[in-house]
Amino acid sequence: MTDAGSESAKQPPSWLSPFGRPGRWFSVTPLRRTWAAILLILLALGLLTLALWVVPEVLNRRDFKDAAERATAVNAARVPVAGLFLAVVGGLTAWAGHRSVQQARRAMEEAGRQHQEKLEADKLAAARTADLTRQAQYTDRYIKAVQLISDEQISARVGGLYALEQLARDVPLSYYVTVMDVVAAYVRDRAPWPPRRDQSATPTAPRPVRSRVAQGSSRQGTLTATPRIQPPVDVQTALTILGRRDIDFEEDAELKVAVDLARTDLRGAYLREARLPKAFLEGAHLEDADLEGADLRDAELDGAHLEGAYMPGVVLQGALLQRAHLQGADLMGAQARGASFAQAHLEGADLGVAYLQGANLEGARLQGANFTATRLQGARLKAADMTGALTLTQGQLDTVRVSRDTRIPDGLVLPLVAAEEPSSTSNG
Repeated sequence: MTDAGSESAKQPPSWLSPFGRPGRWFSVTPLRRTWAAILLILLALGLLTLALWVVPEVLNRRDFKDAAERATAVNAARVPVAGLFLAVVGGLTAWAGHRSVQQARRAMEEAGRQHQEKLEADKLAAARTADLTRQAQYTDRYIKAVQLISDEQISARVGGLYALEQLARDVPLSYYVTVMDVVAAYVRDRAPWPPRRDQSATPTAPRPVRSRVAQGSSRQGTLTATPRIQPPVDVQTALTILGRRDIDFEEDAELKVAVDLARTDLRGAYLREARLPKAFLEGAHLEDADLEGADLRDAELDGAHLEGAYMPGVVLQGALLQRAHLQGADLMGAQARGASFAQAHLEGADLGVAYLQGANLEGARLQGANFTATRLQGARLKAADMTGALTLTQGQLDTVRVSRDTRIPDGLVLPLVAAEEPSSTSNG
């Protein structure tokens, strides 16, 4: 006999179980509940009949003097039976009422739980829908902005750049790094070095001559040489966006943003107080650029052209400026501790009040540079050429590391340690 057959054999006939399967009272159909209630009522009436009429008669079958005595005995027997029956009925009624109340309470709790779950599910679905909608809007904004920066009209390109910057502010975790990469790529594409034939520079009025920096002859306070050049409006806008990055947010979110502006034409760019730490500017042309107070910590400027750049107070700690061209640059008050200027061209540069402690100036050309109050403690000047340097003192020279072939202004003496130092020129 199969398991299904044995299982069915164990089940009672359906006509014996109007409740369905035993123990499933509250899961049966309403029709079965009605029949069950009728049967219970009939059963109760039968038991009541037995308790009030049959049982007392059976208990009082002995002989009595007369019918009145027998009736009294039967009635006396009915009283406790009726009391017991009423007690049972009352108990069952109380139990049924209590059970009904419990079931109603559980039903209400279940309904409330289901309602709460539905509310939470609806809320979660609404939040997901809203998030997907926002993501779609952000994606649409990004696509439109990228299309704008490819437009032929410069006004449209400028608008697209600002749209990208706003998107990076609105959704920084998703778009910040991407936007900065796109803006830097825009500069590399629109302002490469060497310039393309179709790339036109924007000449502007000559910049006034700055004191302490020899840039050529002047007349009435302005340069008489070639007019100053500056980037086109869209390129300058991109540089401005890159220069006002949220460095604190990048550090807190541990974002790695590498601004790559290598071999770009940034002549005359306005980057005052720009925040460009660790920027990659190798071979970039920044002649006559305004970098006052700019943050270029740990930036790579190897071979960069910064002739005549205006850089007072620039931050260059740890920056690499090997073989860089800084002729006539204004570096007054520059923060350049530990920076590398190996083999750099600093002829006529203004290094007054600059902080060059521990800087690498090996092989640097410093003819005619200004060293007024420059802090040079621990700087390396092996094979450097400082002939004609202005206001360089013996006290400053005694705090640096030099070699026999270090060239110094007339009237000064190399420190004694120079005799023990080998002649070498470092590229790093």
